[in-house]
Amino acid sequence: MHKEEGAAIQEAYEDWIGFGGARITDAVAQANVKVVGEAPALSLAQSYLAASQANAVLFANMISQQQQLAIGGTTTLLEEIRRNLRE
Repeated sequence: MHKEEGAAIQEAYEDWIGFGGARITDAVAQANVKVVGEAPALSLAQSYLAASQANAVLFANMISQQQQLAIGGTTTLLEEIRRNLRE
């Protein structure tokens, strides 16, 4: 790098800082830290959401199975009543 290029870069940096670049840089850094800091909480929330969805599917399947067993039991009962009435 030539001295002129180094001076131009230094001048651009000083203009950036004088313009409020340090505040912008700090704001971006703080935003990044905030996002990184929220990651564990968001991942835990996703885990809870997945678990609750799995439970919802489990309960829906249980209700469906209970309904099918009730229909089967009623059908069996009616068939036995019909058989007994024939004899």
